[in-house]
Amino acid sequence: MYAPGESRPATKGFGELKRSDIHLDIEDKTSDAQKAFSLLKDSWQKQTNDMDKKTRFIYHCHSIEEVKNKTKKLPQNYKDYAIRRYFNKIISQTSEDIFCSYNICEKESNKFHRYIDFRILGVPFDLKVSSYPARFKHSRADFRSEREYRNALIRWLYKNQSGEQRQHYKNRLFILCKKGDGKTPKANNQLKTRLDLIDRQVQSFLDFTLSKYYKGEKVFNDLMIDGHHIFSDVILIEG
Repeated sequence: MYAPGESRPATKGFGELKRSDIHLDIEDKTSDAQKAFSLLKDSWQKQTNDMDKKTRFIYHCHSIEEVKNKTKKLPQNYKDYAIRRYFNKIISQTSEDIFCSYNICEKESNKFHRYIDFRILGVPFDLKVSSYPARFKHSRADFRSEREYRNALIRWLYKNQSGEQRQHYKNRLFILCKKGDGKTPKANNQLKTRLDLIDRQVQSFLDFTLSKYYKGEKVFNDLMIDGHHIFSDVILIEG
């Protein structure tokens, strides 16, 4: 029921799924994310150490307007990079905050931890919010069940990780945004701004997770991938 080296699911009673009194401002964050998306350039540029260093300020910004004001004196390619970084930050940070607003989810105290963003019922997870992979060559119709389809997606996502710092084979939850058939990357990326949909699907996922916990069923989906025993699942955001 738990992966080697990881925590067992918590044994205390939680009662029903409840949300904390923390106000997340989903509507405001959705509006801000949509404004940031409208400024994204279609072209993608490789970052440099200097670009990375000079745009770190975005982690302390609370709106896209603040980012725009702080990039006025930067070269255009630095501005574009800062906006893309901010867009990714607000989507991932808000999604993580949505999870941690519920009583069965606890935020990892070390914000620099490479493999853990939070724990659900005591079990650690990393969270990744991504566009549906247009290079995934299968559709739901190719599989006998929804579980087989999602597990195939999970295997593809782990095996096609980029060489980024957060590449790993630890527990991970994927929020995948899929517009239509999922073959248009820009449309998939735009769907990330629907934080209201993400909010709704996260609640459904956690509610289902808690119901399995109380029924004594296997709580988390687990797979073996390249010799690694992993807890992982996909939360699909479709539009």
